[in-house]
Amino acid sequence: MIFFSIGKECDKKEAEYSKACSVARGEFQTFCKQLGIKGLQIKHELVDLVAELPSIYSRIAESVKPSNQAVEFYTEFVKFIFGKEHPGGCVPLLKYMIGTFIFQLINVLLVLCPVTLTEV
Repeated sequence: MIFFSIGKECDKKEAEYSKACSVARGEFQTFCKQLGIKGLQIKHELVDLVAELPSIYSRIAESVKPSNQAVEFYTEFVKFIFGKEHPGGCVPLLKYMIGTFIFQLINVLLVLCPVTLTEV
């Protein structure tokens, strides 16, 4: 009788664990899909994603450059409306991105990106 109840408990636990395993596997696949990886060789796939960052940031930098004329126009417009330059500057973050931020970030990533896999 005791063995029968222990067997039932074991079956219940096994069912719970297999359900939890299925849920965890589904969550893992969802996270992998969100990251755009297959999930087979996670370290390699993530390093490949990191290696793409400099080119992504270069494209961002190139797409922000044309807005420099719009920033200058807006700055002059604000000067015209208020009769003086705005004390905080106009769109300072965009000016910073156009100026140096993106290029500094790319240089940092190029130094950090040559990641080697020591544990595979």
